[in-house]
Amino acid sequence: MVLFLARTRSDGNPGAVRGTRRAAIGFCATIAARRPGGVSTPCLIAPVVKILVIQLKRIGDAVVSLPVCSSLRRTFPGARIDYMLYDHVAPLFHDHPDVDNVIVVTREERRRPLRYLRKIMAIRRTRYDIVLDLKTLPASALTSYLSGAAVRVGFDHPRSRAWAYSKTVPRHVAGLNTLERRLQLVRALDAPVRIEMAFRIALGEEELERMRRRMRAAGIDLQRPVLLFDITSSRGYKAWPLDYFVSLMATCIDRYRAQIVLSWGPGEKDYVEHAARELGDRDDVHTEIQTHDVRELATLAHHCDLLVGNDSAPRHIAEAVGTPTLAIFSPRTAKQQWMPTLDERHQGVDLGDALGADDAGWRQEITDVAANLEHYYRMITPGIVSARLERMLPPLLQSKSSPVDSGARVTRAVP
Repeated sequence: MVLFLARTRSDGNPGAVRGTRRAAIGFCATIAARRPGGVSTPCLIAPVVKILVIQLKRIGDAVVSLPVCSSLRRTFPGARIDYMLYDHVAPLFHDHPDVDNVIVVTREERRRPLRYLRKIMAIRRTRYDIVLDLKTLPASALTSYLSGAAVRVGFDHPRSRAWAYSKTVPRHVAGLNTLERRLQLVRALDAPVRIEMAFRIALGEEELERMRRRMRAAGIDLQRPVLLFDITSSRGYKAWPLDYFVSLMATCIDRYRAQIVLSWGPGEKDYVEHAARELGDRDDVHTEIQTHDVRELATLAHHCDLLVGNDSAPRHIAEAVGTPTLAIFSPRTAKQQWMPTLDERHQGVDLGDALGADDAGWRQEITDVAANLEHYYRMITPGIVSARLERMLPPLLQSKSSPVDSGARVTRAVP
């Protein structure tokens, strides 16, 4: 296998990288097809000692999928549970009680197949009993297959990646949200499964105090309402119009005496400062706090009374640290799909609210969203979002969120 990859190495060329991956996967598929008996059926070893959960996707996916690890912890309380993530996502899951080790996939390993193969070989040497692949991507399918685990569960991907798994579950099931679909992988195990739906990120008091000091130094009064606004998005189709955000923030300042904190990361400073200028550079609008990584963002969200923003990673992080959220969804997405928790503390507004729809059925009726994205986004007006805020904010502002328990076991990063 190593010689095969070496002969097709990419030398950094993106097209060659994709070709190498396809070739490697095709090679393994051939091996799988030739194995006696074909694809094996799952048979759990008792006791289960080591479990690997693979989530090679974005930050929000990793946070929403955390109940998979928690459910495995409750089902196999004595097992070692490792979570395989991209490097920019991994810091969120250090010190988490349901994750023993974070297996970090670096950017360099993603770009260079031979380096990624070395990562897979290290995984193989760990001798996992169970591997759950939460996305069924080419890289994760290859990792699952070469892990050597007796039980490997993934989704029935339309591109025929079933060769990588001992069992597959349906990729799309009507009526299930994103988390519920991923929990199908746990339910597919030959064991009396205990499902845990809640997800949280464990934060330490020292890092919380550091952020508390930064906020106070910026002039933020933590005794007054503090609303965290996430107005940026790395994907343009998930960005509510900026002028709508400006209107909504002005309403929050005038009606609730709220202080607005605009979250931002690398490359986003100019955008949030432009929004602050549109608000008239008010003293209650703060752009001073840059979050350098996802863990800093989690500590910032923890100290706020509510996060309002696009359907992106910050709102998942806020929910995981106990901060209430109000998400504004792209017209391409029904809120029921991406809101595992939909209650008085966690709300969403989507195109269905603008259309007066009671469920996600509108998504099948509106077929020209991609071609008319801005038109449909502007149907989700500040008035619609403000009406939802009026129901959420008064009870939330009576008390602060409970502190996150910081007494979690230490989780070490595995290079």
